[in-house]
Amino acid sequence: MLDALVELGFEVVGYGCTTCIGNSGPLPEAVVQAITSADLVAAAVLSGNRNFEGRIHPYVRANFLCLSTIGGSVCAAGRVDLDLVNEPLGMDQKDQPVYLREIWPSNQEIQQAIAQAVQPQMFEKKYANVFSGNETWNAIQFGEAVLFPWEADSTYHPGAALLRWHTA
Repeated sequence: MLDALVELGFEVVGYGCTTCIGNSGPLPEAVVQAITSADLVAAAVLSGNRNFEGRIHPYVRANFLCLSTIGGSVCAAGRVDLDLVNEPLGMDQKDQPVYLREIWPSNQEIQQAIAQAVQPQMFEKKYANVFSGNETWNAIQFGEAVLFPWEADSTYHPGAALLRWHTA
């Protein structure tokens, strides 16, 4: 699928935290100029787990969290205000509208794909030595406390932060 997306003009930026706090890379200067000169609110759709202004890029102020498939559909359509039930994502080669419902797999198709692709032995192999397989992790010294022992003068101590806020 990546080849088809690249052909449409998409590119892989990064995975996980790479896109957080604007680490997605630079926008083309013409895009930055368009955003700043017209005071646009540029938007991004992402399947990540956090949403805040500038998450993807400092010039991208609106970010919408969604399933990867919905994100891809919205991106292919080229707009974030698309009514995915009633509006087409685009047009096919015969200039006919293509709706999300026409390309979205059925629950049965999804279950079949999961049954074919996800096997218990995958997890058994991957997690067989989860408690002994990383010497560096296993060498970390820790106490017997159930909670992390917060330092009383830590700026990250919840009570200290709350106290400063109330007395400020």
